[in-house]
Amino acid sequence: MVGIVTGKINSGKTTRMKALHQTHGGDGFIMVKTMDGQTVKSYHALRLSTGEQRLLVLRDGYNDLTFKEVTRIGPYRFDRHTLAWMEATMQDLIHSGVSPLYLDEVGKLELKGEGFHSILKAMIASDKACFISMREDLVHPITQAYQLNAYLVKEGNEKHG
Repeated sequence: MVGIVTGKINSGKTTRMKALHQTHGGDGFIMVKTMDGQTVKSYHALRLSTGEQRLLVLRDGYNDLTFKEVTRIGPYRFDRHTLAWMEATMQDLIHSGVSPLYLDEVGKLELKGEGFHSILKAMIASDKACFISMREDLVHPITQAYQLNAYLVKEGNEKHG
């Protein structure tokens, strides 16, 4: 089963993912947003079971000496090392039988075969229970692209079944 947490931008999707982890256990990643006033500066990938955070996304105009861009969408650049860490961690979780698995912020990059594409494919292929989050306008394209036939949609602030 793949549970989808969906809603508009800033509707509580990440908070809902964290709450699902607290209720159901398992492991995976949520994205922690860093603001500079009203501007999104960065996102850190946070591993749910350990609290470890690594810089994943930097907005144009902000720099970090260790950041190595692997891809981008709009003004947002993604770090090669953090994506590799997330992929390796998720593979370890799958091989260890951890369930459910969590992945926050699946979107347009994945539809192009970038970003979390390989992580998402591995999660789905594992047949483990999974929770993923995405904007509501991407539910149909992503469920089609990844051939998700059975899924439960949960909005950021409400539960639907």
